[in-house]
Amino acid sequence: MPSSLHITPLLAAVATLAAIGVAVFILRDGAGEAAPQLRGMGQPSRSVDVALKKARFSEIKGGQVAWELTAERVEYDKGGGVARLTDGIRIDFSKNGPRDAVTVTAQRGDYLSAANLVQLRGKVHLQSGNGATFDTESLDYTSANSRFTTAAPVTYSEDRLRLKSTGMELGVKEQSVRFLAVVDATVSGVAGK
Repeated sequence: MPSSLHITPLLAAVATLAAIGVAVFILRDGAGEAAPQLRGMGQPSRSVDVALKKARFSEIKGGQVAWELTAERVEYDKGGGVARLTDGIRIDFSKNGPRDAVTVTAQRGDYLSAANLVQLRGKVHLQSGNGATFDTESLDYTSANSRFTTAAPVTYSEDRLRLKSTGMELGVKEQSVRFLAVVDATVSGVAGK
């Protein structure tokens, strides 16, 4: 059986060779290549520090999951503190049961972790557990006050009511909505039997 006096220098030599091998691999494969650039939501391009597939973010409040955000692709800019979200974006809020649940989907978005802000863009669809839906092109979620806001046109539908507005505020906790400028509201009749 070899003594520990012989094993320690051998392990040090193996670790040193492995570190040199990794350094050579990084220098050889990464030399001359610029970091990938990303553009999003009207901001100048920034470098991507980490790119992920099927990423999941969540926020815990009072020992419970307040919301969970998933996306098929995320590019994270550490310097700007922004996660660029694309493909399959979904936010789920679950409260006391299925009627209190809120689900939001979008084509793309940004998650600014320091500000606890999620900016969603492109075919944003919000559905509440009671069947109400909201459709818009732009929707922001501020975690500090659990509130969605938009200045964009929004279409609201529930049961027989269809309402078109420009601008909206929706509180997730209190399940209340405020439309800022109603453009058109329609209540459909019930067909006779």
